[in-house]
Amino acid sequence: MAGHFILKNITVSDLHTATGKPGITWSNALAHAPGTGIGPFLGWCLQTRQVLEQALGNIAIANRDNLPPHRYLLINAWQGLAQETQHYLMGAAWDQFLIRPTGGGLGLTALAAGANPPWNQGNKSAALRAQCQAGGVSIEVYYLSGIEMS
Repeated sequence: MAGHFILKNITVSDLHTATGKPGITWSNALAHAPGTGIGPFLGWCLQTRQVLEQALGNIAIANRDNLPPHRYLLINAWQGLAQETQHYLMGAAWDQFLIRPTGGGLGLTALAAGANPPWNQGNKSAALRAQCQAGGVSIEVYYLSGIEMS
C-alpha cells in the first residue's frame, strides 16, 4: 500500500488530536515491519534509513520493499466526515509538512485531478481537502515525535 502523501513525522499530540476526530484513524498494522507482508522487510537499519532519505530527497529508489516500517494516517471521504472533522482539517498545522517526492520507485497513490492544482501551487492544505473530497486519503508516517516508527 502506498499513501497519497507522506508526513515524515507527526507529534504524539497532533496524532492524538487528529485521531480524536470522527473519520480520522491510525493504522493498527505496522507496514514493512520485519516478518510481515511479502518482505522480507528489514526494519529500521542503515539500508532502510538511506532508502527513505533518498526517496524523500527525490532520488529514485528501486521500489518500496526497502522502506523502513511506517504507519498510515487515514482520513475518510470529505462527504462522510463530521463537520467537526472538516473544520479541524481546515486548520491542522501538520498539513504544511505533507510531501509527495517525485523520484521514481516510491509509487505514491496518484492524487485526484482536483487535488493537483492546489498541490502544484504549494497549497498543501487545499490539496489535502481536495483529495478528501475525491475519496479517502492515506498518509504515510515514518516518525512519531521524532522516534522511528515501531
